[in-house]
Amino acid sequence: MVDSTLHHCLERKKGNCRLAYTPSQKNPYCKVHMSYCLKKECGEHPFSPGRQECTRCGGEKKAAAKKAEEARKAALAEKKRKEEEKKAAEKARQAHAAQRHKNGNKPEAKK
Repeated sequence: MVDSTLHHCLERKKGNCRLAYTPSQKNPYCKVHMSYCLKKECGEHPFSPGRQECTRCGGEKKAAAKKAEEARKAALAEKKRKEEEKKAAEKARQAHAAQRHKNGNKPEAKK
């Protein structure tokens, strides 16, 4: 049996909200009480009237994207740090080679 309130906000049954799932001039969309989700495994999945995400699934998606972005930035910073170390080591090697060339390629005396 299909309930006629399926197209309305879940709070309508309690008499708190008269807004509808489907927005129109006469039936504006209830953003406060509507938190339904298309994911079958989500607990907030009463119906699927459109491409919607509940606040929990949307938050998890944003958190995962933020975590991936932070991981990408950390990997990029690590790569940049390694490149800087490599450049510094190359510069030190070149300075050492220039010093040896200046000394006439004589090995340095051990102390």
